[in-house]
Amino acid sequence: LSSSKILTVVVNSIVLIMFPAQVVYWIILYCVGLLSEIYYKSANEDLNVHTCVSGVGLRMLSAMCAFKSYSNNGQKWSNETRPIRAPELFEGMCSVLETHMVNDVLDDMEVAQLVAC
Repeated sequence: LSSSKILTVVVNSIVLIMFPAQVVYWIILYCVGLLSEIYYKSANEDLNVHTCVSGVGLRMLSAMCAFKSYSNNGQKWSNETRPIRAPELFEGMCSVLETHMVNDVLDDMEVAQLVAC
């Protein structure tokens, strides 16, 4: 047996194994009536990127603020609460997303859009 024949057998077996799964998937998504609608909606869920990303960003920002308050090096805790201003929120999100900004995945404008959400 040569290596090319072994490779051909492996590739053909993978194709033959995957083909029935693709056929069944297509039948389930388009040919079963009401069940197809349910399966299609669950397989192709709508994603609101701004909601998901801002939620994750706010959780990360919350964790960062909690860490900073725990590691305040003996400073007195303040009992008063105040809302976070937009520049503070932008600065916090920049520090939370710093690795993505350094790698040029995000820029300042995109972070500002996340803060605006």
